[in-house]
Amino acid sequence: MGHKAWMFVGSKMAGQRVTLPLAATGRCSQRMKNIETLIAEGGDITIGMVAGVECGATAADGHNALAMLVRREGETTAPCCVIYTRPSAGTTSRRANRRDQPALTTPSAGSRWYDWTPTPHEYLRREEANLPSTVAIIQTNYMPASAGRGDGLTTASKITIQETLDLLDGPFAAVAKGIGEGSYTLWLGSGISRDRVIGLDGVLAKLIEFLRINVTPHPDCAHRRALEKLFRMSGLPAADMAGIDLGQSAASWPVLKALVAALWNQYSAVLSIEVGDRKLDYLLWDGLDFPNTFASQDADAEHLAIGMLSLEGAFSLLASANWDGLLEAGVRELGHPETYRVTVTGEDLRSPAAAVATLYKFHGCAIRAISHENPYRRLLIARTSQITSWMTNDDFKIARDQLGAMLQVQRTLMVGMSAQDENIRHTFANANAHKGWQWDAAPTPVLFSAQELGDDHRNLLQNVYGEITYETHRAAICQAARIQAYAKPLLIALLLQVVSSKLKVLANDVTAPGLDGVARNSIVSGISFLRSRAASGGDVDRLAYVKQLAATLARAMHQHHAGVSAKGPQRYFPIDSDPVLRLKDKLIHQGSGMREAAAALGLIGFEESSHAWRTSTDDPLDARSGALRLTSTTGSARVFLAANDDAITGLLECEAFEDSDADVVVICSGRVTARQSRSPSGHRRTGVATARYVGLREMLRDARDLDDLRERFRQEVAL
Repeated sequence: MGHKAWMFVGSKMAGQRVTLPLAATGRCSQRMKNIETLIAEGGDITIGMVAGVECGATAADGHNALAMLVRREGETTAPCCVIYTRPSAGTTSRRANRRDQPALTTPSAGSRWYDWTPTPHEYLRREEANLPSTVAIIQTNYMPASAGRGDGLTTASKITIQETLDLLDGPFAAVAKGIGEGSYTLWLGSGISRDRVIGLDGVLAKLIEFLRINVTPHPDCAHRRALEKLFRMSGLPAADMAGIDLGQSAASWPVLKALVAALWNQYSAVLSIEVGDRKLDYLLWDGLDFPNTFASQDADAEHLAIGMLSLEGAFSLLASANWDGLLEAGVRELGHPETYRVTVTGEDLRSPAAAVATLYKFHGCAIRAISHENPYRRLLIARTSQITSWMTNDDFKIARDQLGAMLQVQRTLMVGMSAQDENIRHTFANANAHKGWQWDAAPTPVLFSAQELGDDHRNLLQNVYGEITYETHRAAICQAARIQAYAKPLLIALLLQVVSSKLKVLANDVTAPGLDGVARNSIVSGISFLRSRAASGGDVDRLAYVKQLAATLARAMHQHHAGVSAKGPQRYFPIDSDPVLRLKDKLIHQGSGMREAAAALGLIGFEESSHAWRTSTDDPLDARSGALRLTSTTGSARVFLAANDDAITGLLECEAFEDSDADVVVICSGRVTARQSRSPSGHRRTGVATARYVGLREMLRDARDLDDLRERFRQEVAL
């Protein structure tokens, strides 16, 4: 690029993050020459905490990261928001970039300059370089100048749960809030089931092999003709196809990968290939061995997370193009098989149901097609003609109308879906033809979980906002419409976000006259700390993590509300079945004990952030496990949360702990009876350690301020 970026470091604005929007967002028409061009073409300069780096600076727009800087080790001077550029030797600029030239501010005496020289190659536009968005770079992939430049960038498939939470706390905070409030419908595609059932690539490979093994020497073999038609549809050169040996498994063909890739966007046309005079769905039903391929499977992390989010009230409307029954399997594993009211045609919506969410399986349902072949087999949408006729087929009118109405009042989060099917784009276009969503509405009306927006995503955005609007604001629309995190990290992060948001609302509502706004924010920050601690262990085995998270939350809630702690997995118990928005001042929580329990968790997290102890969880399937475990330099304790004295009695009766257990702390939301009251001073007088019972409601009522509350809490926990 031939330019150096300069960062002025002074003492102003210590500890703050500053983002300077320098112009309306726009797409660079050419490779950027310097930061002056960046400013002119819509970039931002950001100074402050960047993905855990205490002082970092970025100069970037939606397509390029022109410069990234970091305060060197040992430097203590806080950042001031100034970035300059000057040309390297042998380069010119439209403007003489001198250090004394006026810029955002003037360097003060004693200021130091750090320069960072980009790598020798020119930075390409993101489309050319195939890099993640600047947002992802800033939020999750900051690299110091000493690091290898240009590699190691986190992608949607490699992003961690914590990095995804950083996105949800940062550029997608409004989206996260909207999801917690129940403002989004979840649209789901095959990407969420890739690790459980056959995906499109697997479907195509299986069909190719099915046709191959059924080819006969007969010159008029229907399977041979179908396979040859499939080959022609791929459009691959004859030279590539010459290596195909029908006597060998398709998996051994060198061209198979390219063949599948060429047919990926034509899956419905492939399934439309007629094989002699057999049924039109022959390739779907027999070729894929549909009854066995799509029989019951175990849910993956995505399906469990979606189930919990639905039970927490975040998603009451879901639309899935998937045939499989993995979403249903997920809520069944959580102990709530009635969670979804599943509908294919919409007629199911006419009957009352105990479900908390409606699941539109608008391309059909494998479970029903297998168990009730008539009429559900013919309602499996797979072939091109079926996708086209779905838009007018009277069988789907109710579902079609309901989906259209839903799109007009609910925002869209699309996960694992390419949006390539014509009926999906048509439904979105129809719903937004009159008084549709505005592209710059907040939070964003349509969001895709994707590394890059594909052509079908972009076509759908044109359908939603209109071609003129899309063309005028293309860069901003596409930037806002993509979160670079795939299903697993995104859905798990959303679950942690929703649960922690509910706890924050409850903790803020607690009755504590001595706590001002700053004190309450400190307690809320403790919940955020625990959320990050929980996220840190979730990336090694995400399925095991989600199962443990569900089991831990369920056990803690059953213990708190009912004083029950049975062996094995417990039925999932949501914090509250309402969206976050409805929890504020909710009357039932005046006496539920959940406000005090949330405040207790906030205090625990706040104390851990001050290094008083460390939290962990025991085996959530063990009946003697508490909500969590606290460990300090002097001891360790199981922590149980109990709404009231009856819950404590129940926990004692089911032998979750015994009164004589020295490693137990019971935090009671209400008053603790004298029979159960213990105090650290009492233990010291007798020399006998027993379970400690902490009455939080009185402690909150009597605390003079946050420091007093913290001192009382630490003394009662007595670690």
